[in-house]
Amino acid sequence: MNKLNKKRGSLTKYAVEHPHFTIIISLLMVVLGIVAYVEMPSRMAPVIPAPDLGVMCMYPGLPASDMSKLIAQPLEKNLQIVGDISYTVTTSQEGWCLVALHFKEGVDLDEKRTELRNLSDIIARKDLPLLMGKAIPLRVVRIDRQNVPVTQFAITRKGVSRKNLREFINNIVLDRYQKIPGVKAAWTFGGPIRQIQIVVNRDKLAAYGIKMSQIKKAFDTAKLTRGGGPLISNNEIISTFLSSEIDDNNLKKVMPNIVIGTKNGRDIYLQDVATVKDTVQEQYGDFFFNGKPAIWLGIQPTRKTDFYKVDNLATQLSKTLERDYPGLKIVKSFSKTRIMKVNDRNARIEFLIAVVLAGLMMLFFLGEFSGSIIALAILPSSVAFGFFVLSLLGYQRDFGIMLGMVFIVGKLIDDSIIVIEITKRYVERGIHPKLAAIIGTEEVTHPIMLATFAFFIVVAPMMFLKGDMGSGFRSMTIPMETTIIASLWMALTLTPLLVAHLFKAPKNAVTDEEEARKIQVEEKLGVYKEPENRFGKFIGKIFLIPYFKFEKKFGKIVEWAVNHPLSIVALIVGS
Repeated sequence: MNKLNKKRGSLTKYAVEHPHFTIIISLLMVVLGIVAYVEMPSRMAPVIPAPDLGVMCMYPGLPASDMSKLIAQPLEKNLQIVGDISYTVTTSQEGWCLVALHFKEGVDLDEKRTELRNLSDIIARKDLPLLMGKAIPLRVVRIDRQNVPVTQFAITRKGVSRKNLREFINNIVLDRYQKIPGVKAAWTFGGPIRQIQIVVNRDKLAAYGIKMSQIKKAFDTAKLTRGGGPLISNNEIISTFLSSEIDDNNLKKVMPNIVIGTKNGRDIYLQDVATVKDTVQEQYGDFFFNGKPAIWLGIQPTRKTDFYKVDNLATQLSKTLERDYPGLKIVKSFSKTRIMKVNDRNARIEFLIAVVLAGLMMLFFLGEFSGSIIALAILPSSVAFGFFVLSLLGYQRDFGIMLGMVFIVGKLIDDSIIVIEITKRYVERGIHPKLAAIIGTEEVTHPIMLATFAFFIVVAPMMFLKGDMGSGFRSMTIPMETTIIASLWMALTLTPLLVAHLFKAPKNAVTDEEEARKIQVEEKLGVYKEPENRFGKFIGKIFLIPYFKFEKKFGKIVEWAVNHPLSIVALIVGS
């Protein structure tokens, strides 16, 4: 094989003549792809961008009715000034309210976010009640409809009441989960929440000549530093605080003895005008696990975090907490990673089935194992490199990505099939496989490149679709685009290299390039050439011979259609 034209160069020729280079590049693509697949962050569904922003106000202890009347309603009314709003949704709860604004499609959310921040500051100063003599702090947030917990736990503790367990979780346990890398938020639900209520007798206030502001001043004088709830009067909200030095168990005993004023030289205590109650908040819902009451705890990861990693770290922390606090039981009640594992496993199984079927197809049509071996090499290599490119682009692995990889399997091997077929025909004409691989691949390079780039361009618009559907299509389209380019590279390099070494050279094979290029491949439809090996002969009898008979009849139909164009046009128009 020393009679190749050294002056003539091509990618395929270089790949065949330098097998070590081609194999190293191909293996590198596979290794990089496998590493990218393992290290790529995983999530359940594609990221769906929502054109929603919200303005949030938090004030612990303020009743839901007052949050709605004093803050949420005037806030929603004034926020309409920002414009381009499709609709608003306002939610008010005890100590918290959120005005969600859904903007029209195509609006620049970064610009609207800046406008909302400036407008919120003005609204807080001019249109909302004061908080401790200052404007209520408002927070502009991005609303994500996918902000749901990836992992959920059911927590119980033997010998501890649910009220004390909920307080223990909120004060000690919750902070541990929130410090897990990649966790955006952690919160609890279920069970009673402790609440210290101060029930003021208005008649006694009037009798002693005490005002609400004096009670506030008395708390300040007592150097109370923990949030204790609001005192509401007209258009002013006064916050109260409890001393961090006061033990929770003695809170009910200490608070009534706080001096709130004097009359006729006599101290007036809080217990003279109000009653302090150590009780629980009114419950609007509860949580049960396996029929038994428990405390629910949810873990929400950030957008770019690996869901598997967060789930594993949360599970490890749960085991640590169980060891540190006797009687504490933390059971994983639900995890999205369970569904993700099922989806990933199904996608891998479907991919393996697709590879096997592609190999069998090559086996039946070629009548030899070499085609199957090539299919088994090309498909995993292309898909692996596709994952590597996705990793470089910053994508996460989700079910859309996996579906896209499965859908594109058939297309990935198309180019290699063309290369294998044209090479096989040149070999049957007496040309050495190495030379046949080079000449054949060069002959079809432009058509397969055109087909590949045509597919790439046709599919590309789906990457720019908007909305929820656009996110799903984009997730499936990106892997198609990355793997189809990888398959083109494989068809022009690794496929001809494998063909050159796996195909058996005919007797007295032509090894001179100039002579080989003069040989024309004139293959008539329906002409069956029996393979030399026994397996090929067996496949020929049960599959190839019937196939070539069908091909011959189909060729006659095509020939008639070419010779009768007007009839074909009439049929098309009539249909």
